[in-house]
Amino acid sequence: MEPQWCESTGWYVRWVCYYPGLGPFFGAVFGTILAILFAMWVTHRYAKNIKRHEATIEFTKRFQGLLKNRHDVNSEFYFENGDIRTPPITVSDQQEMEAWNIFTQAFDLFLNEFSYFRGGVITTEVFTEWMLWRWYDWEPGRAHSSSTRRPGGLPMLGLETMGISYRRGWEWWKERPVVLGTPFVRFMDELHGAPNETAAKQVVLNWKPRRLRQRRPN
Repeated sequence: MEPQWCESTGWYVRWVCYYPGLGPFFGAVFGTILAILFAMWVTHRYAKNIKRHEATIEFTKRFQGLLKNRHDVNSEFYFENGDIRTPPITVSDQQEMEAWNIFTQAFDLFLNEFSYFRGGVITTEVFTEWMLWRWYDWEPGRAHSSSTRRPGGLPMLGLETMGISYRRGWEWWKERPVVLGTPFVRFMDELHGAPNETAAKQVVLNWKPRRLRQRRPN
């Protein structure tokens, strides 16, 4: 005779009562499923961390390459008069084209960084650090350690290229039809307009992927 509790419990327990061999079978099946799900979760987390690491390294390498190109064109620009260490008064068409090309590469890179941040590939901490440099670049009066000196002691801040400032480069780039009014442009305008470093950090936090889905239109 089966125990009375077999008749007053759920279907699974009744099955175990009447078919005792099913208990170990279902236990093994559930255990296997849980093990597979856990392994999949661990693999996903590991792959995501690897992707974040690789993306961070790749963006860093691209930015370093951009800085090298900028340094090369600036060196030629500021030293083209030989030992007279003052910037030339005029900029040739070729030089101006090279300068705008540098800014195109720079803001295309920053757009890619922003897209990866929105996708959760770039961490908030890393992206915040990168964007603080852009906030510093926007306002020449903001004191920061990226300041360098032109030949002759004149200040050369941020991404200034052949006399063209970061601010002027951004105002030119953001008017391109393909990016005009996009979330990236709105984000950068908010970042540039932040009154201090704390506010600049908050702008980045406001555009975190989860907050973006709740508060920002695509």
